[in-house]
Amino acid sequence: EVLDSVLGQTFASVECIVIDDGSKDNTPEVVARYGDRIQVIRQQNKGAVAARNAGIEAARGDLIAFLDADDRWEPTKLAKQVAGLDADSSLMAIGCGARLFGPGAPGNPEFVHEHPRDDCAENLRLLATRRLWIGGSLSGVLVRKRVFELEGKFDSSLRAAEDWDMWLRIAARHRFDNLPDVVRGRIYQRVHDVLTGKDLAHLSEDTQRAILEILRETKSGLPKDF
Repeated sequence: EVLDSVLGQTFASVECIVIDDGSKDNTPEVVARYGDRIQVIRQQNKGAVAARNAGIEAARGDLIAFLDADDRWEPTKLAKQVAGLDADSSLMAIGCGARLFGPGAPGNPEFVHEHPRDDCAENLRLLATRRLWIGGSLSGVLVRKRVFELEGKFDSSLRAAEDWDMWLRIAARHRFDNLPDVVRGRIYQRVHDVLTGKDLAHLSEDTQRAILEILRETKSGLPKDF
């Protein structure tokens, strides 16, 4: 499903890179069916962060999108996002809406994320307090590749919240936006069962670490009640 949703995009110029992070299922058999329509990079299991960073390094295009193996895109998702970035060269990333599904999905599964403010410090504050988001998060965002040249790739020392850490880094110094159209430009994002206590502990610890690090870096003078 994930590969079909990438290769079925109405935006024609798509380079599809699959990072097989030490899979033990039938992933090699599945990807082999697509032949040279996709590029497959196999590595020993290093985790999701290392897999995404490997994809960034291998990508040849100017724009990079991510898609987890259990999510999928609407056919016009990339086309709408590319049009948004083309219309405003100052935007460094653009998110999209999402429809959540799976055993952990809420009763109202549709999400349209609001547009950010014009002030980077305000966006950082709203993002840090989870009142603003880059829509669709990792499976939804489209990023200019030079962002990773400026800000670095995902932090491999984090066990959780590595996406949020990246969005904080982007929001602190760059402009981003979200698509207003939830239906035609959305992702389908699978929600799994509740996290374990260990996962929640890692998420809490790494979230706090990401906030403190970006505050030290930017010295952005956020409000005292932050």
